[in-house]
Amino acid sequence: RRAHAVHPIAAMQTEYSPWSRNAEVAVLDACGELGVGFVAFSPVARGVLAGGVGPEGVQPDDVRASMPRFHAPHLAHNLQLAAAFGQIAA
Repeated sequence: RRAHAVHPIAAMQTEYSPWSRNAEVAVLDACGELGVGFVAFSPVARGVLAGGVGPEGVQPDDVRASMPRFHAPHLAHNLQLAAAFGQIAA
């Protein structure tokens, strides 16, 4: 809101997927109030929901390698969730 008051903002981009829903806390409401577009970054959970990550995880040089959701034991649990999500989607 402060930035928009200084200069109109056309769009806001942040991570938003079934696993990262922080934008629902205040960002989406603010965008709606201000008439600012919202661009979801990584809507398929950084590739997990698209089948782009397996039990081996990601390569060490991948930016996702620094994220706890891609490390044991979280990765195995997240892949189980993704499989259940995929069944619902199918």
